[in-house]
Amino acid sequence: MERDTTEAQLEALTEAVQHQNELLAEQQRTLQKLIDELSRGR
Repeated sequence: MERDTTEAQLEALTEAVQHQNELLAEQQRTLQKLIDELSRGR
């Protein structure tokens, strides 16, 4: 029973980390766009 709980928790944490990584990548792209636009004087 405890093993099933641990595996479920690990799976949930893995999914959460993957989602956070996707959000961070999206934020990085947005920041890079902003930097590029500001560098061009927009």
